[in-house]
Amino acid sequence: MPNKEQDRNAELISGLKAGNEDAFAKLYDAYSNLLFGVILRIAGQREEAENLLQDCFVKIWEHLDSYDPSRGRLATWLINIARNTAIDFTRSKYYSQKRKNQ
Repeated sequence: MPNKEQDRNAELISGLKAGNEDAFAKLYDAYSNLLFGVILRIAGQREEAENLLQDCFVKIWEHLDSYDPSRGRLATWLINIARNTAIDFTRSKYYSQKRKNQ
Protein backbone atom coordinates (compact mmCIF):
# COMPACT_ATOMS: atom_id res chain seq x y z
CA MET A 1 0.00 0.00 0.00
CA PRO A 2 1.53 3.36 -1.02
CA ASN A 3 2.28 5.84 1.72
CA LYS A 4 2.20 9.65 1.67
CA GLU A 5 5.88 9.93 0.77
CA GLN A 6 5.44 7.63 -2.24
CA ASP A 7 2.36 9.56 -3.38
CA ARG A 8 4.15 12.89 -2.97
CA ASN A 9 7.22 11.62 -4.84
CA ALA A 10 5.11 10.12 -7.66
CA GLU A 11 3.39 13.49 -8.09
CA LEU A 12 6.75 15.27 -7.99
CA ILE A 13 8.32 12.95 -10.58
CA SER A 14 5.36 13.27 -12.93
CA GLY A 15 5.60 17.07 -12.62
CA LEU A 16 9.33 16.94 -13.31
CA LYS A 17 8.89 14.71 -16.34
CA ALA A 18 6.27 17.16 -17.64
CA GLY A 19 8.88 19.93 -17.40
CA ASN A 20 7.19 21.73 -14.51
CA GLU A 21 9.71 24.19 -13.02
CA ASP A 22 7.70 24.41 -9.80
CA ALA A 23 8.15 20.66 -9.31
CA PHE A 24 11.90 21.08 -9.75
CA ALA A 25 11.92 23.86 -7.14
CA LYS A 26 10.01 21.58 -4.75
CA LEU A 27 12.51 18.78 -5.38
CA TYR A 28 15.38 21.16 -4.67
CA ASP A 29 13.76 22.45 -1.48
CA ALA A 30 13.00 18.95 -0.26
CA TYR A 31 16.36 17.31 -0.97
CA SER A 32 19.11 19.91 -1.41
CA ASN A 33 20.23 19.89 2.25
CA LEU A 34 20.43 16.10 2.33
CA LEU A 35 22.37 15.93 -0.94
CA PHE A 36 24.65 18.80 0.08
CA GLY A 37 25.58 16.89 3.24
CA VAL A 38 26.43 13.76 1.27
CA ILE A 39 28.54 15.72 -1.21
CA LEU A 40 30.30 17.76 1.49
CA ARG A 41 31.34 14.63 3.38
CA ILE A 42 32.99 13.27 0.25
CA ALA A 43 34.39 16.45 -1.33
CA GLY A 44 35.47 17.99 1.97
CA GLN A 45 35.23 21.65 0.97
CA ARG A 46 32.12 23.78 1.15
CA GLU A 47 32.75 25.78 -2.03
CA GLU A 48 33.38 22.62 -4.06
CA ALA A 49 30.32 20.96 -2.52
CA GLU A 50 28.12 23.90 -3.53
CA ASN A 51 29.28 23.61 -7.14
CA LEU A 52 28.86 19.84 -7.10
CA LEU A 53 25.32 20.19 -5.75
CA GLN A 54 24.43 22.25 -8.81
CA ASP A 55 26.04 19.61 -11.05
CA CYS A 56 24.07 16.97 -9.20
CA PHE A 57 20.74 18.68 -9.87
CA VAL A 58 21.62 19.05 -13.55
CA LYS A 59 22.27 15.29 -13.68
CA ILE A 60 18.99 14.62 -11.90
CA TRP A 61 17.14 16.75 -14.46
CA GLU A 62 18.90 15.04 -17.37
CA HIS A 63 18.31 11.50 -16.07
CA LEU A 64 14.78 11.72 -14.70
CA ASP A 65 13.62 9.05 -17.11
CA SER A 66 15.96 6.52 -15.52
CA TYR A 67 14.26 6.76 -12.11
CA ASP A 68 12.17 3.65 -11.47
CA PRO A 69 10.09 3.74 -8.26
CA SER A 70 9.83 -0.06 -8.27
CA ARG A 71 13.61 -0.26 -7.77
CA GLY A 72 13.81 2.01 -4.73
CA ARG A 73 12.92 5.25 -3.04
CA LEU A 74 13.44 8.61 -4.71
CA ALA A 75 15.74 9.74 -1.88
CA THR A 76 17.99 6.72 -2.44
CA TRP A 77 18.21 7.42 -6.17
CA LEU A 78 19.05 11.08 -5.51
CA ILE A 79 21.68 10.20 -2.89
CA ASN A 80 23.35 7.82 -5.33
CA ILE A 81 23.58 10.56 -7.94
CA ALA A 82 25.03 12.98 -5.37
CA ARG A 83 27.50 10.40 -4.09
CA ASN A 84 28.64 9.44 -7.58
CA THR A 85 29.00 13.10 -8.57
CA ALA A 86 31.22 13.77 -5.55
CA ILE A 87 33.28 10.59 -6.04
CA ASP A 88 33.84 11.42 -9.71
CA PHE A 89 35.05 14.85 -8.62
CA THR A 90 37.53 13.42 -6.10
CA ARG A 91 38.92 11.17 -8.85
CA SER A 92 39.38 14.08 -11.26
CA LYS A 93 42.75 15.53 -12.26
CA TYR A 94 41.59 18.94 -11.01
CA TYR A 95 41.00 17.57 -7.51
CA SER A 96 44.33 15.71 -7.39
CA GLN A 97 46.22 18.76 -8.60
CA LYS A 98 44.45 20.98 -6.07
CA ARG A 99 45.35 18.56 -3.24
CA LYS A 100 49.01 18.52 -4.34
CA ASN A 101 49.11 22.34 -4.39
CA GLN A 102 47.77 22.53 -0.85
